[in-house]
Amino acid sequence: MATLEYNNIPYTIRVAPRARRVTLRVQPGLGLVVSIPKRFAKRDVPQVLAEHDEWIHTSLAEQEAQTPLAYRQWPPQTLELLAVGETWRMHFDQASNCLDGSLSPLIDCRLQLGGSDRAAVAAALADILKRRARRLLPDWVDRLAAPHGLRVTRVSVRGQRSVWGSYSSSGTLSLNYKLLFLPPRYVDYVLLHELAHTRHLDHSPEFWRFLFSLDADAERLDATLKDVTQNVPPWLDLA
Repeated sequence: MATLEYNNIPYTIRVAPRARRVTLRVQPGLGLVVSIPKRFAKRDVPQVLAEHDEWIHTSLAEQEAQTPLAYRQWPPQTLELLAVGETWRMHFDQASNCLDGSLSPLIDCRLQLGGSDRAAVAAALADILKRRARRLLPDWVDRLAAPHGLRVTRVSVRGQRSVWGSYSSSGTLSLNYKLLFLPPRYVDYVLLHELAHTRHLDHSPEFWRFLFSLDADAERLDATLKDVTQNVPPWLDLA
């Protein structure tokens, strides 16, 4: 991917070999993304952008309005880990870490990085957050699973793009580290949802009946889960 500017607006070019035309998207964390066919000349992209200038500005403004104020600042000043009630204050001028040797969070999170490099900051913080989640989420799974006689073989924590978690027939429960940004009640729901797959791998009526037996509020939580995704810093998608 190449990052360029159009009228002081950063944009990213992606070559999509199967694409037949140029497409424009505004994505959380990435901003304006231009996908072009393999044979499309990159020098012609500014002309395409000029033709869609009004749409670009409107879409970027709408995205900014949907982004919590705390995450519009760059570099980020704080991280709110609602799942565990932690607030990390961010600094980018000293060499240190966001975790001590015991993987306990430090109030001041210091990184030996320039705050202007968004991709580097996102990657560094994603790595630290994954380590924090790997320390916390397996025990959380066990606490919810034990009363119902459920179990998984292994819990892994990754940085999935579009799902909070998944369960495989091999017994592995894969969770998204971004769960740390959700309110605890929603983390409970996601984990119970995946634990229900230990009995029913699909989303059949039997699955939903079993899930409702585990969490009587599952229907409401499932319907509103998308609403709380705004708690996740959109720039983490750069990692």
